[in-house]
Amino acid sequence: MATQEERLTTLEQAATNTQKFQNEAIRQIRDINDAVTILVGLTRAHNHDIHLIFERLDTIDTEMEQRFDLVDARLNQMYDEINNHTAMLHQILEKLDERTNDHGSL
Repeated sequence: MATQEERLTTLEQAATNTQKFQNEAIRQIRDINDAVTILVGLTRAHNHDIHLIFERLDTIDTEMEQRFDLVDARLNQMYDEINNHTAMLHQILEKLDERTNDHGSL
C-alpha cells in the first residue's frame, strides 16, 4: 500500500493534469468562439452584399423591361411606316399602270 506522501503526490499530479486539461479546453473554446464570431460577421456582410445584389438585379430587370418596351414600340412604328409606304407604292404603281395603259391604247 502506498504511503500517504505517495498518495498525496499522485493526487497533486492528477489535479495538475486536470488543470492543464481545463486550461487547454478553455483555450480551444475561446478559439471556437473567435471563429464563430468571425463567421457571424462574414455571414452578415455577405447577406448585406447579397441583398444589394438582388436589389441591383431588380433595378436592371426593370430597366431592361422598359428598354425592351421602348424598342418594341419603335419597331411597331417602323412596321406601320413601312406598311404605309408599301401601300403608297402600290397606289403609285397602279396609277403608273393606268397611265401606261391609257397612253398605249392611243
